[in-house]
Amino acid sequence: MIGRLSIDREGILDRVSSDASRLQELGYRQQLRRGLGVFSTFSIGVATVAPVVGLYAIFGLGMNLSGPVWVWLLVLSLVGQVLVAVVYAELASEFPIAGGPYQWVRRLIGPDAGIFTGLIYLVAVSAALATVAFLAAPWFAQLLGLQPSPGGHMLLSFCVLL
Repeated sequence: MIGRLSIDREGILDRVSSDASRLQELGYRQQLRRGLGVFSTFSIGVATVAPVVGLYAIFGLGMNLSGPVWVWLLVLSLVGQVLVAVVYAELASEFPIAGGPYQWVRRLIGPDAGIFTGLIYLVAVSAALATVAFLAAPWFAQLLGLQPSPGGHMLLSFCVLL
C-alpha cells in the first residue's frame, strides 16, 4: 500500500538466521554487531567522498598530459570500476566474512595465494592513499593561501595523509 511501510520481521529473522548458518559452514561464529555508530557513519561518508576527491585531484594532471581524450579514459575507467564492484559484490555474497580479497583468494585458491593477495592489496591501498594525499596537497596549499617549496609540498602531503 502506498504511504505505509510494512516490515516482514519473520523474513528478516530468517535471513539473519541463514547468514549465521552460512558463517558456521565457513567455520566462523556470528559476532559482528549489526549497528552503526557515529564513527562508522562518518567513515562511510569519507569512504564515499574519497574517490571523488581523488578524481578532482588528478583531473588537471590528466588533461595536461593527454588532452581531451582524458574524458574518454575516465569513462573507460568508470566501466572498469563498475565491473570490479560487480565481482566484489559476487565474492562478498559467496563468502560473507571479514577480510576482503585475502579471505576470498584463500578460500578459492589456497592460503599462500591468500597471503600474497593480502600483501599486494596492502601495497595497492597504501600507494593509492599516498597518491591521493600527494595530489591533494596543492589544493590544501591553495585553500590555506600557501606557496610551498618542494619540501613543503611533501610535508603538506604527509599531513594530508595523516
